[in-house]
Amino acid sequence: SITLSGEFYYDFFNGESIPQLSNILRECYLSIYPDWGDIKIGQKFTNKGKVDVFSPLNIFNASYRELLSLDEPYQGKLPELGVEVNYFINDENSLELVYIPFPRSDYQSSGELDVNDLNLTLLKTTDSYLTSHSNSFFITYNKYGYLFDAQVTYGNYIDGNYNYNINTNNSGISKIFNRVQTLGAAISTSFNSVSVVEEVAFNLTEDFYGDKIGIKNSDFTMNTQFTKSLLGNTYSQINIIYQHVFNYSKAESNSIQEAIYDIQLQPTDNIVFIIGHLHNSFLREKLYAALNLGFFFSTNIYVAPRLNYKINDNLTLESGLDIYTGKYIPKLLEEDLGGDNFFVRMKYEL
Repeated sequence: SITLSGEFYYDFFNGESIPQLSNILRECYLSIYPDWGDIKIGQKFTNKGKVDVFSPLNIFNASYRELLSLDEPYQGKLPELGVEVNYFINDENSLELVYIPFPRSDYQSSGELDVNDLNLTLLKTTDSYLTSHSNSFFITYNKYGYLFDAQVTYGNYIDGNYNYNINTNNSGISKIFNRVQTLGAAISTSFNSVSVVEEVAFNLTEDFYGDKIGIKNSDFTMNTQFTKSLLGNTYSQINIIYQHVFNYSKAESNSIQEAIYDIQLQPTDNIVFIIGHLHNSFLREKLYAALNLGFFFSTNIYVAPRLNYKINDNLTLESGLDIYTGKYIPKLLEEDLGGDNFFVRMKYEL
């Protein structure tokens, strides 16, 4: 069988009002089904892990870096060109192999970003596919049982979240891409009416000892997820995410090291935050209402209500708010991605 899908949108307020041609085609792959499993060849999404948000095992597809919302569906992930082989050992066990020869980098708009306080310039370019030492391999073992499901994943890959090469001669910063090894596991089960998922992962980067300023440190990440149906059949979910950054050292204030640490999401050695989600449907599934909450153990709390109405089988009106209770402070190597956001959009599906 052949799978083909695409996505096109027009944004009135964005400088890049329509997606780039390479991002309109989403998936295009061939599926073959021998007796022992299945083979998929082409451009597709690969989704592993068992938690719904911030999964440390969902390491396969590049991201769209300039998202405004935590649940933003448009270009949230970018499909990869590769081969996926699933081998069914028996009814309860399977082995999955994924090979991506030329991974994509995390997408961002092109241009230059000045760091005036430090007299440095980040040269931004769009890298559609990474071709230098870019082979990425993944292997996943799945166990399906009556009491619990489990997964173990190992990946040796190029991270689409770029790192930095600092040139002190011409005060420039360019992007480099870091090879990462990830070893992680997940288990899911239920207790009475509560579903529980636990994921853990160790990410070994090219800078385990923390002595290379431009490369992200290694880390250990765990994500605990609870889901339950509340009164009125409202779906509720909470995720507790913890990350420990190995060999972290505090940077001097207003330094290039501090700027890189911030943008690489390692401003400290221990990071904890909580994400909550509620949703329900009304009027015979036509009206969808949801609420997302993010608590970061600070005054900056993320509040994101959503309200969608399905006009017919093909047309949906979507709206939402993204509110941060604290004051957004932009980071040195980051464009102004924070602040409050409101959107209304029409979505047509074939």
